[in-house]
Amino acid sequence: MEQQIKSHYEHGNKMCAEYREEVEEKVENLETLKSEAEKLIREQMLVKFTNCQQLIDRLSAASALPVPSCTWRQPLVFVHNFTGSCGAFRGLRQVPKSIEYLNLAHKTESCCYDVSFQGTGTLWVATDNGLKYYDIRADSSHVPHVTVSEHTLKEGPCVSVAPYAAMIYFAIEPRLGSEQVSIGKVKALVRQAYGRSERENKRECSSPVALFDFCIEDDHPAVLASSEKFLALADKKNKKVIIYNLLNGNLESYELAQFPTSVCFHPNGNLLVTDHQNGKLFNYHISADGVPDMISRQVVEDLCEPDAIAVDHSGFIFVKSQQKKVIYVLSDGILHTELKKDCIYTTYGGITISGNEMNMAGFGEKEFRSFTIQYEE
Repeated sequence: MEQQIKSHYEHGNKMCAEYREEVEEKVENLETLKSEAEKLIREQMLVKFTNCQQLIDRLSAASALPVPSCTWRQPLVFVHNFTGSCGAFRGLRQVPKSIEYLNLAHKTESCCYDVSFQGTGTLWVATDNGLKYYDIRADSSHVPHVTVSEHTLKEGPCVSVAPYAAMIYFAIEPRLGSEQVSIGKVKALVRQAYGRSERENKRECSSPVALFDFCIEDDHPAVLASSEKFLALADKKNKKVIIYNLLNGNLESYELAQFPTSVCFHPNGNLLVTDHQNGKLFNYHISADGVPDMISRQVVEDLCEPDAIAVDHSGFIFVKSQQKKVIYVLSDGILHTELKKDCIYTTYGGITISGNEMNMAGFGEKEFRSFTIQYEE
C-alpha cells in the first residue's frame, strides 16, 4: 500500500512539473510574439512618419518655411488603427442615431464651398475670397469662440480644402477679370504651429506651393480629398478621378463608369466617390501605387442626388443629399440610416466630421453650420 501511494505521489509530481514547463513555454512564446508585434508596429509607424516628414520637408523647402517635426495635429496612429475593410470597425463602433443643430451659422461673407477639420478644434473653410481657418474652442457653456484668419488667393476662388496632418491641400479655380479660365490648380501650404492671435497665425502659414493643374468643370466645383500618400480630385466632366502621389509626384487620371461628383478617403485607405447623376456611392480599394480597383468596387444605389462625403471615427460614411434635407449614413455597403433635419442645406457644399462634431458648408447662403452627432449608447 505504501509503495502504491509513493508511486502515485511521484507520478503526480511528474505531471505537475510537465504542466509547469508547458505553461512556462507558452508564456515565453507569448512574450516573444508580443515583442515581435510591438517591433512590427513600431517599424510600420516609422515608415508612415518618415513618408509624411519627407513630404513636409519637400514642401517646406519649396516655400522657404522651416517646419518642426513635432507639429502634428492629426495623430498618425489613427491611420494605423484602420487598415482593414469597413468590417474591421465591428465591435468598436458607435452607431449614429441623430444630429442636432447647434443654432450656429458662421457667415463667410462670400460663397462657401467646403469645410474640413484639421485635427480637433481647427476648421478650414474654402470660399470665394480664399482660405479661412477657425480655431473653435468651447467654454463651459459650450459656446464656441471662433478666431478667423484669411489667406486671400490672388488667382481666384478656393473651391475645396483637404488638410492632412500639418499639410493643407486646396483647389482653386482661377479667373481673369470676371471670366473663369479653363485650368484650375491644386496647391499646398504648411501650417507650422498654432499661435494665440490672428497676427501670429498668419506668420505661421507658408506660401502656397503648386502641385498640379486640372480642367475646370462648368457645372460643379472641383472636390479634393487627401490621405497619407495620395490626393484625389473628382473630374466629373470627363468621368475620371485624378490621383496625385504625394511621395513621388506622379499624376494619373483613371476613367470611371460614373460621373464623380465628390471624393473622400476612408481611414482604411479606400476612395469613396459619389455619382450625383445616378444616385450612387462607389467604394474603391486603392493600390500601393494609387490605382483604383475597378473590379472589386462596392456600390450603394438609390441615393437621392448624393453629393458631399465624410467619415466618422467609427468608419460610418455620411453622404449629404443635394435635393432632400437628409444625410445618408452607410456601413459595409448598405444604407444604415437617414439623418433628417430642416436646417440641412439642399445647395452645394462640403461636410466634415471630427469626433461628434459636424460642420456643413452652404454655398448660396455664404455660411457654414455646426451640428453634433448623437450616437447610440
